[in-house]
Amino acid sequence: MTVRPHRMRMRRLVARSATIALTMLAAPLAIGDAAPVARADSSAQTVTGTDFAWDVVNNTQMGSLPTATASQTENLVDQTVHITWTGLTPSSNGEFDPTPTPGVVFQQGNTLYPVGVYECRGAAPAALSSCYLTTGGSTIGSHGLGNAVRTITQADGTGFADLHIETGVDNDLLGCDSTHDCSVAVVPAWGGFQPADDQPTRCDDHSFDYPTESNSFDSQVFAADQYLGARCSWADRIVIPLHFAPTPQDCPRTASAFGASGSPMLQRAMQQWRSGWCQEENPLTFDYNSTSNEYQARSSFASGNGALTASTDVAFASQPADAGEPGKFTYAPIANTDIAVAFVIDDPATGTVIPAITLNARLVAKMLTQSYAPYNYSCVITSTAAQSLTCDPAVRGNPNSMLQDPEFLALNPQLTASDLPFSSGDPFGAFFPTVVSGNSDLTYELTRWIDSDPEAHAFLKGQPDQWGMRINTYYKGIQFPTSQLQELDPGYVDPAAPAGNGTMQNTWQPVSGLEEVGTLLAGNTASALGQPVCAVGTCSIAKLTEQYGERNLFAILDQAQASAYAFPTAHLVNAAGKAVAPDTESVSAGLASMTKNPDRITRSPNFTSGDADAYPLAIVDYALVRTCGMSQGKAAAVANMLDKVSQSQTYGTTPGTIAEGYLSLTDSQLAQLSTARDAVATQSCPSSGSGHHVPPVPTSPTSAAVQGSHVGGAGNTASGGSVPSGGGPNAPASTGGSSPGITAAAVATDNGTPPKTAGSPAAQSRSAAPAAFGVKRADSSGPMKYVLPVLLILGGLLLTGGPAVFLAVTTGFGTSVARRMGRLVGRRP
Repeated sequence: MTVRPHRMRMRRLVARSATIALTMLAAPLAIGDAAPVARADSSAQTVTGTDFAWDVVNNTQMGSLPTATASQTENLVDQTVHITWTGLTPSSNGEFDPTPTPGVVFQQGNTLYPVGVYECRGAAPAALSSCYLTTGGSTIGSHGLGNAVRTITQADGTGFADLHIETGVDNDLLGCDSTHDCSVAVVPAWGGFQPADDQPTRCDDHSFDYPTESNSFDSQVFAADQYLGARCSWADRIVIPLHFAPTPQDCPRTASAFGASGSPMLQRAMQQWRSGWCQEENPLTFDYNSTSNEYQARSSFASGNGALTASTDVAFASQPADAGEPGKFTYAPIANTDIAVAFVIDDPATGTVIPAITLNARLVAKMLTQSYAPYNYSCVITSTAAQSLTCDPAVRGNPNSMLQDPEFLALNPQLTASDLPFSSGDPFGAFFPTVVSGNSDLTYELTRWIDSDPEAHAFLKGQPDQWGMRINTYYKGIQFPTSQLQELDPGYVDPAAPAGNGTMQNTWQPVSGLEEVGTLLAGNTASALGQPVCAVGTCSIAKLTEQYGERNLFAILDQAQASAYAFPTAHLVNAAGKAVAPDTESVSAGLASMTKNPDRITRSPNFTSGDADAYPLAIVDYALVRTCGMSQGKAAAVANMLDKVSQSQTYGTTPGTIAEGYLSLTDSQLAQLSTARDAVATQSCPSSGSGHHVPPVPTSPTSAAVQGSHVGGAGNTASGGSVPSGGGPNAPASTGGSSPGITAAAVATDNGTPPKTAGSPAAQSRSAAPAAFGVKRADSSGPMKYVLPVLLILGGLLLTGGPAVFLAVTTGFGTSVARRMGRLVGRRP
């Protein structure tokens, strides 16, 4: 939204200045109780201000002192904190319109008596320079992701902001950690005479607060938001101290007992546990690499090596490994969580975030296949009409947005298309969800759920829904489940558009690392005032177009991240046809309905369960732990970790407790954990026979998918390269341990029979899974699958010749490292 020229703005402001008393009561775009609430605990704190706000209507001071409250002030990590306030001067619409049009966005420079909410260095910042002032909304600041909020106060003097708290790891200006306190400062644009020159400040003189014929927003209108942090407002700031949780980096410096990797969904649980375990009477310190995905972790565990030169003694994953040499390892359940679809959708009529929506498997499939036609890439329906340069025939005739999809509106009768007027004009498809790139157990289970739904499965194969919407033709016939999501629609480039703006590739950009998905969604939720400015190459054009009051953002992540960042999460329709939210009861029901895998320990979600109360995407994270061949010291340390997991089943925010977003282990899981602990401690190596196994160094079948240019227009699936072959339930069996988990159809009962080998239907289903829409996989072995058996016959030359090199080349770890380094240098998604 472009700021109007100064002269035009002045004419409107002067003409309407007489109505200012009424506009202060209008509560434009009031932000109310429906906003997402950050996690709260007993450390919520309220601070009372030292001076009274200005009562514009009665030209006097307010009758009570203002207050500000933070929902959590102790044991903070990278998360969102809900900030509320009372007793401040109500804000006015910058256009002084007593009946603002729904969807009008507040603009920087056009709003009177706004409020700034900042994270600041130290518990008592003495100057505004101690605060981080870079606003959120895809903006990359010089020291970290922007998190400053500039927003409004309602007509009753109350307001709120959801502030993304950054630790010193992510923001070196603030440096917040367990030994360096920080704070949140609520800074109102207080008004009062506060010139920039040597004239004396008179904070009780409000004669220059408003625009008149003798002043303007560009000179002396001291209630305007450019005076946030000026002498009067800063003097009356309300500061709430913040105290941060210890991290594993704060542990006593001792040698690491062992190395672990995998399961990014466990990151927040492990951080909170490890920071407590290392301080206990029987301390435990070990390395954990959560940036390594489950495929890399299983591969590293199999070869005895992890990322680069680190040892992987324990692998974390939610999917079991393929069959291999028996008698070497077992599984231990570690944590229960779920996969969530987080969203931030504004109601432009009220300014609130819509609290709840319902999605089914087909709607999620539509988003993951770029099957909507964002405004910038829509086409004229008539085939003979001249099309724009950015028309994308692959989605011709489809809705501009999921929020305009008749299927979405049928599932959400509380909403109508007129409730969401901004969604049809979304130019670049910001609603396409932020997702993790590369192979992921989360992606595999999500796409397995989609494929289990008959309507979603038919849609993927090309059958339109009942309203006529069809799959993006570049994705027609793709194979779900898959371990990896990719962009297949290149779109059409408008030569007149700015670089990178004219292609469908910009609508949806999977990011490297699950931990970044939540961080980016938090950053993409822009400040209320003004559109963020994006540095070249540091953020998504699609997300940048989102403004406060018009946001329709989605992300697919784990529940721990959704909880930490206070994102609302979608109700999902289960096999019984009921929409359920991911809460304690529904996830518990989902866990209870899981089916056993052939190893008779691990369980997978049962997408055919008839339990109407079950959330379909409940997940169990397991540890793959060795039962033979470990040194006595490492075996004792791993057994100690499993002991500590069983003893750390209390919810809380303190180190050593269960972080929010996880469920405690069930009695049967605790029994499995105890059995695994005993097996690890004993290190009994059977000479032959049954037992669980260490998977071999993984290989994967080569996809026979066409690798064409993807250019050719609607329906050109042959040249588009979107239809993989060589997969399916009857595909050749994989010999690897890095593939995704088995499907529910292949689950065996616990009848005492040994686990099936790689030739089983379960392994066959897993072998087809990594096809990833017919494009290369991050951990695909390619031609190495033919070389590996020869190398093994020759004496394990591959392993002795450098497993770390093998991993870097064949598992995509080298690519992962490059992406991580790129983010460190440029903070790119």
